[in-house]
Amino acid sequence: MRSMTRVLAILVVALALAAPLVASEKRPLPDVAATAADGSRISLAALAAEGHWLLIHVATDSTPSARLVAGLKEWQAEVPQLADRAVLVFSGSADQVGQFVSGRGDGMPAGRWLVDADGSAAKALRVTGAPTIIGVADGRIEWVLTGVLNDPKTFQKALTGWVSR
Repeated sequence: MRSMTRVLAILVVALALAAPLVASEKRPLPDVAATAADGSRISLAALAAEGHWLLIHVATDSTPSARLVAGLKEWQAEVPQLADRAVLVFSGSADQVGQFVSGRGDGMPAGRWLVDADGSAAKALRVTGAPTIIGVADGRIEWVLTGVLNDPKTFQKALTGWVSR
């Protein structure tokens, strides 16, 4: 009876930890555009450099998104390739994104960020929550992590390890 309880407890913990990981079919990164800081439209598929990188869809009004952005800034000190291998895609208007970015000042991580004002990128990427982290390898979506990430440090090693490959 005791071993059955232990097995059940392990199963519950495993499911709780796995819940944010969304099963997604591996597929090419969709050819959808978002707006760069300079106002130009950039195709997400065109950003697909060789190797492993992260596409991170965040919402300007999401506390977990803000925590993740702050975490990325911290992690760049240890893993500098995050600046080149992570792209932030913000939902919301250009004004909302501008306020979010300027409000962080030096706390904003280095790297590329885009605005998905019309939600077309979120729809094409099948984003279901904020933040959503997408692991991309050679232009293909390999995995998706979505939902409330109360403590981004929980995923730090997995994310920095992905871009370090």
